Amino acid sequence: MIAKLDGDQDIQKRDLDAVLTAAQRESFAAAWQEQRANRRPEKPAEITEYERLLAKADLAYGKFDSYSARGKSRSNVIVDRGAHTRELKAAADRAYEHALEHLQEILAQDPGLCVWLDRAVDFSAENAPTLDPPSMPRAVTSRSLNRLASVGDRFGEVMTKRKLKRRALQEALEELRGDEQGRELKEAEREKLERLLGQIKQGR
Repeated sequence: MIAKLDGDQDIQKRDLDAVLTAAQRESFAAAWQEQRANRRPEKPAEITEYERLLAKADLAYGKFDSYSARGKSRSNVIVDRGAHTRELKAAADRAYEHALEHLQEILAQDPGLCVWLDRAVDFSAENAPTLDPPSMPRAVTSRSLNRLASVGDRFGEVMTKRKLKRRALQEALEELRGDEQGRELKEAEREKLERLLGQIKQGR
């Protein structure tokens, strides 16, 4: 059964019930209800808008960073590289400031939105984020390498029903092996769970 679950196949409730005790079935049902209750909410539109503004700022910073690291051009066109570098940096700074202004505004209106961010944010002059990619707050849903916390960190890992079934089977097998009462079960039931363990090892 566990091998089937590991292979992205499901098992029927009657098959699961056949190898679980009444207490184990009750524990599984309670765990599933808890997971259903703890499904993370949909990302607020305010955070989505902040991500959009941040993406624009990151793009502007990328242009600045790429240009400032580039060597001198062999073109005959005379370019004041210092001035252009400053222009690109100023554009990136303005974009980051705009994103932070939006973030500060939405957090003032709804402080609970901070749960969607990967770090605590302090807008005081001494502690405000610096205007560069690593320092900017990110949504926990972001794929950026600069993200400091994940969705799981904020909302807890969400387990599918298939994963809960697998865990219930594994716990049933461990209980049978370690519990004194389990040793008194019928040999046929013991062999059934031993076969499941073999499938676990083969499915990994």
